[in-house]
Amino acid sequence: MADQFGILGQLLPADTNEATLYTVPAITSTTVGAVVTAPKSVVVITQTLVTSLVISNRSSSDVTYRIRLKEGASFTQSCTTVQSDATVTVAGGATTSAIPVGAQMSGTGVPTGASVLSKTDQTTFEMTAVGDGSGTQTNALTFYADHDKEFLAYDVTIPNNRTQVLSLGLTLTAGNLIKVRTGTASQLAFTAMGIEVT
Repeated sequence: MADQFGILGQLLPADTNEATLYTVPAITSTTVGAVVTAPKSVVVITQTLVTSLVISNRSSSDVTYRIRLKEGASFTQSCTTVQSDATVTVAGGATTSAIPVGAQMSGTGVPTGASVLSKTDQTTFEMTAVGDGSGTQTNALTFYADHDKEFLAYDVTIPNNRTQVLSLGLTLTAGNLIKVRTGTASQLAFTAMGIEVT
């Protein structure tokens, strides 16, 4: 078991786009010949305790930052076409909004005989769309990866040449991410501190 306190990740974003500061390691296995070997983390769930985030402003001006905590990898995916009598399955860290579940689509992309899932707070799911055999269905599924609920900090201002230390105590599992964004490129240095248990 690895449980030493230390630096989990460091980042100096070179632009104002969102970037990943730290990702909790996923469970992996290795194949050697016909034998599959696996680390202890296959039995013991990978976890991380993030104790603090340090943000240092290297510039002579005030700079804003954002911090986002995500359950899974960011992606936006649209399934715009489902062929007749075809099946499309999507699984992963996405969220849903007003999407028909377990239903067939009509030729115009309208769900038939389906209840509509209106929850917007799911982050892990699997969904299948099946063509009903009457032609190509369009606009069947849309997935949105990012939501306002994920922000730990949003456009917080850090004064020039100052450092902020955020005491957090976040317990994360395999695949969770901490993402950051700076209002000015190459000026804010982010450091995540904590304990990684595998």
